[in-house]
Amino acid sequence: MRVQRTRLHKALKGGQAPYEDEKFAYLALMKRPPKAPCAARVLRHPQIAPGRITLTLCEGGEKAQRVITKKDPLWKRARKISAGEAL
Repeated sequence: MRVQRTRLHKALKGGQAPYEDEKFAYLALMKRPPKAPCAARVLRHPQIAPGRITLTLCEGGEKAQRVITKKDPLWKRARKISAGEAL
């Protein structure tokens, strides 16, 4: 996002451009709560290695890692899961 600089802002920062690029974050909201709360949510993309998948999860406000092997019933789902999805 570009923010216009004032003369004072340019002088204080020592910049020449009339604008500054600012980083920003966003928040996603829903009108209605989900029908069933999830036990865990995936925080980042899965780390896939031969024979195992490591997921970084948020479980009840705590950050946790879970390793899923080929024998785990969640194996097929974990291969296709992405960040932000419920587990």
